[in-house]
Parts: sequence; structure tokens; C-alpha cells
Amino acid sequence: LVLVPFPDVGYVNAYASDISVRLAAETALKESGERLRDIASAASDWFWETDENMRFIFLSDRAYDLLDIEKDSVLGKMSLDESGTEKKREKSGKWRTYLLDIEAHRPFRDFSYSITDRDGNRRHLTISGVPIFEDDGTFCGYRGTGTDVTGLVAAEEALRASEERHRMFAADVAHELRTPLAIFRSNLDSLEDSDAGVSLRGEVDSMTRIVEQLLVSARMDTLEIGENDVADLKGICTKVATYIAPLAVMEYKSLEVLAPEGPVLIRGHEGALEQALRNLIENAIRYSARKTTITIEVSPEPSIRVIDHGRGVPLQKREVIFRRFLRSDRRSGGAGIGLSIVRRVVDAHRGVIRVKDTPGGGATFEIVFPPELLLEADPEREGGI
Repeated sequence: LVLVPFPDVGYVNAYASDISVRLAAETALKESGERLRDIASAASDWFWETDENMRFIFLSDRAYDLLDIEKDSVLGKMSLDESGTEKKREKSGKWRTYLLDIEAHRPFRDFSYSITDRDGNRRHLTISGVPIFEDDGTFCGYRGTGTDVTGLVAAEEALRASEERHRMFAADVAHELRTPLAIFRSNLDSLEDSDAGVSLRGEVDSMTRIVEQLLVSARMDTLEIGENDVADLKGICTKVATYIAPLAVMEYKSLEVLAPEGPVLIRGHEGALEQALRNLIENAIRYSARKTTITIEVSPEPSIRVIDHGRGVPLQKREVIFRRFLRSDRRSGGAGIGLSIVRRVVDAHRGVIRVKDTPGGGATFEIVFPPELLLEADPEREGGI
């Protein structure tokens, strides 16, 4: 309180206060606002806000530039899609999840969808948002960010198309080679068992196996597990071991299958699993020492292990050996396709494959399937095995 003297009036009561703190706060707030606007204008993403009815009440300038849309065409509306084609979308699982989050006023992240701009071009977007509430808990709308991922989607589609072309090329080449190789092998069988004939037959058999692997590799790229696909791991191991046993005997090695009494049923593709197991056993036969036993072990986890007693796999190679066309030992036959097929089959079943050391020397390849793939044994099926 201050008494201020005035001529002919006397004294007047006046109040004074220090407003330097308030001015400093207002200046800091202004600078903060300018800083946020600069960041928003420079960011690759754009920002948006809706009201409680999910109608747009704000879009940052970056959105209009990126999406080539007018303010009047968006503000007050519930969609960025000027053509209305977004409303024709199928109610997929991602859309149902998004709508449930909106109805429950929950945050959401990286929701992807597409729109058609005013020039008829398809644009792919991802958005993330958080709900806004008043102090009393009243829902006010959403605020969030958006990203135009059209370029990324186009690049992914181009990559998939390129992979499909390579897959089809490999399959076509393999198909074209099968018949002449079969004819060549037949003609070699009619020759005398000379050293040259035996050597040529071995080379043709190796080429035929590579062609078969190329065909299998092309098929495995599109492998899908159907809802009604059922595979018995014990039955598969027994079948493949019986089929490939003569090859092991020729190499002075033996095979054994260790499995539970009953079947081990999983939701899986029987043919693909047979191929993967065959590749693992052939690999074990190739690298195991003579006069040793290769063990195929089935567990109700469910899992399969192929155990050999050879040179083993160095730690630094236990991941790269599953790459396509990579051979860990170039002195051996093959084209480096077999283990890559195994990896794709395991991935299709949402499993994992590990390489471990065998006690005493050697390698153990272990395939572990997720427990949710395990099925109850059917008594009628079990009796027929």
C-alpha cells in the first residue's frame, strides 16, 4: 500500500506490485509456443486434433502440403478421404481394434489405412493419437500425429514383386531342367558300370537334388498353414528316417528315432515338415563321422532334435548357415538351399530353430514349436498309426 500525494486533493491510496515474474513467464510461454511451431513446420510428420465427435478441428500446415488437400474439405469432417472411398473399406481386424479403442477413449499407435486424394491418387497413412479429457473427466476428443508412408508402401510392394519374379524364375528353370536330367540319368543307367559312368551318375544325382531343392524353395516362399492342417511329429520322423536310412547306410552311419509312445500332433503342414526334417537329416549324414549314429528325437514340448557326431557348427556360423545359397563348406555338394528351406518352414509354423553343440562333439539342430500349436491326440487317429 502506497500513499500518493496529489495537489488540492490530498493523499490517494494506491497499490503497487512487482510483475516481473509474470512478464518472464509470459515471455517464456511465447518462446515455447514459437519453438513448437518451428518444430511442427520442420517435422516430416503432421499433427491433428478432433472434437468429442471425432471431427477434425485442427490440422497442421504440413498435412495440407503433404496430402494436397484444402482446409475447407477436412475441418469439421470425420475423414481425410475426399472421395469417400475410405468408407468402402472392409472391416478388417485392424479396423475393429481401432474402432474399439476410439469407443473406449484409449490411446492408439501406428494405425495404418489409405485414402484417395483429390487427384485420384492412393495415399497410405499411419496415425497415432491420445484422448483429451477435461478436469472433470469429460471426453473432449483426440490429439495426435500422422505420417504419409506412401513411398514406403510402394517400395515394399516393389520388393515383393521382385521377390515373386525371382521365385517364379527359379521354379521355371527347375521345371525345365527336370526332364533332361531324368533322360540323361536313364541313358547313364544303360552304360556299363565303368568308373566314368559311376562318377557321371553321381553328378547327375547331385544336380537333380539341387533342382528338387529349387522347386521346394519356390513353394516354401508361399507356404501357409491351414486351419485344418494336422501333422504328427512322431509319424513324420519315423517316415523320413525310414526313407533316408539307405543313404545313411551307404555312408557307414545309422539312424535312430526316439519318441513318446503316442503321436505328437500339432497344427502344421505335414509335407513341409517332412521336407525340413529330410534336409536336416541329410545335412547330419553329410557332416557326421563314419560309424556314428544320428538321433532324431521327438518331444511333446513339441520339438524335434537332430543330433549328429561330426565337426559341429562354429558359433559365428550358427545364424548365417540358414541363409539361402550360403554353403558353410564349399568342398561338399549342394547349393546352400537346404537349411534355408528349414528356416522358412519353421518360420511358417511360428517356431524357432537353434544350433547347439552335441556333448562329445557334433551339432544338434533343435526345432521348437509354440505350445499353442499342440493338439489333443484323436483316439481313432492314434489307433491307425
